[in-house]
Amino acid sequence: MDRQDLSFRSGNDSCAAWLYPAAGGPGSKPIIAMAHGLSGTRRDGLGPFAERFAAAGIAALVFDHRGFGDSAGEPDLFHPKRQLEDWRAAISYARSIPGVDPDRLATFGSSMGGGNALAAAAGDPGVAAAVSQVPFLDIVRQSHRSSPRVTGRMLLAATLGRHLPAVGQPDEAEREQRVRDLTAAAERNAKALNAATLFELDDVVDPAETRSLIAATLAAAARQDEPLRGRRFVDTW
Repeated sequence: MDRQDLSFRSGNDSCAAWLYPAAGGPGSKPIIAMAHGLSGTRRDGLGPFAERFAAAGIAALVFDHRGFGDSAGEPDLFHPKRQLEDWRAAISYARSIPGVDPDRLATFGSSMGGGNALAAAAGDPGVAAAVSQVPFLDIVRQSHRSSPRVTGRMLLAATLGRHLPAVGQPDEAEREQRVRDLTAAAERNAKALNAATLFELDDVVDPAETRSLIAATLAAAARQDEPLRGRRFVDTW
């Protein structure tokens, strides 16, 4: 499927993006904004989703956050609030694309990107729908529990303003502990992340705030990489 290379402004920098035009005849089309979170980029598995949306008549805008992938900005700098700024910029840009219906815009993300997708929709009453796969919402209940030694090394690095490797072994003070699925992506996109951002992860989205979410919401939940079936999650935020 044809896709277009685009970019849009976010703050003082630009975010790289792909646009997958919607299939079908003339008329304004809905659009879905898509991105990963943390150090993930548009090249890490979002293409097949975007292609399916486009084939179904929904345009897809897939973007990289500032500092990651092909976007401008300070490399490998991760801040949750900064990534949400990129989401707001992406949504604004998506609404301006010719042939797009600005009133039929949705968000899509997985893990931290899933939390961002919900937060972006909750903060914009004009967002029509949100798709959130295994969303990261609550650092207290969802984050990996490191050993005291690893936690101490993280705290020291954060206090001193140092960076930590994006990936590593479970007994190491890496920024991302669960590396089985993210190692390849993180090694390509981020060699190190600011240790202090560990303490900003609870700023992604407050679960209480999503009670004001008025967009139609589809959420997929899992436990240890296995989908949870037979439960209803759409209206639990």
